[in-house]
Amino acid sequence: GFGCRVAHLFLSFLSRQAWMERFHTCSQRLKDLRAAGSMDHSEISVLEAEGNALDRELTEMAQKPADFFMSSSEVARRKSLIASYKEQLHNLRMGRDPGAAGADQGQQMKQRQKDIMALQDDMIADIGKGVDRLGNTANKIKDETQLHVRLLDEMDVDVDRATAGLRAEARHAEQIRLKSQNCYLYICIAILSCVLLLLIVLGFS
Repeated sequence: GFGCRVAHLFLSFLSRQAWMERFHTCSQRLKDLRAAGSMDHSEISVLEAEGNALDRELTEMAQKPADFFMSSSEVARRKSLIASYKEQLHNLRMGRDPGAAGADQGQQMKQRQKDIMALQDDMIADIGKGVDRLGNTANKIKDETQLHVRLLDEMDVDVDRATAGLRAEARHAEQIRLKSQNCYLYICIAILSCVLLLLIVLGFS
């Protein structure tokens, strides 16, 4: 009757949904297997059996798609999904899974990135050491410069002292020269006085 027909349609709808849920579960397990790069043949066999069962059920649903609320395009889409799923399983069993190869490439890329980062860390460490050495050299240059400045200051003081000493000696020499000139003058005056006195004596005699 009508109730049986409704119940049948409801069960068919549930079967349609259950098929898709089982397919997603199997696809996720396959994805995890490929990502891990695993060659667990027992797990692959289980997934193959699930795939074959899903394929058979889809064939039955495709015979009466209206009963399962499926259009022809939906049937074609599911056939494409199950075909791709089975092909991936076959490639994984044969050891030529491109997804696993991609995972290996991803691991290699991560390793290369780690190596590059380690190299960059080493370069940064070397730069840091170079900066430290440069800082030490700059400090040494600073100390030597300060020493040279002190020496130059001391030389300036010595030059000032020497200049002052030379000036003092020059003044002393000038004083001696002046005194010497006065002495000669006094001698001349004395001689002239004696001559004058002698002439006076001779004039009166």
